[in-house]
Amino acid sequence: MKNTTLSLILVLFVSACSHKTESNVATSNVATDTPQPEATAQKSAARKSAEQWLALVDTGSYAESWKTAAGFFQAAVPQDQWEHTIAIVRGPLRRSGLPQAEERSLH
Repeated sequence: MKNTTLSLILVLFVSACSHKTESNVATSNVATDTPQPEATAQKSAARKSAEQWLALVDTGSYAESWKTAAGFFQAAVPQDQWEHTIAIVRGPLRRSGLPQAEERSLH
């Protein structure tokens, strides 16, 4: 049950981030198939935003992580439910020594 809940939460978050950034990312140059500078900058900003959000979760700032999440995520998961569920799921992970936000690689 815990894994299913965490999976659902993570899917909703990634979906919200993806929806939010895809609608703003410029398309590639069709002639050369190279990313336009705006697309590269927006992807960089999206990555930085995701890393900041993950840092909030890693440090246990669950209320703040909900407040800074996309509106789509907030609409799908009430704040009290998010805080309760993520604390249950993340508690054992924080003690296990798994990599924190600054150590993980997002590609």
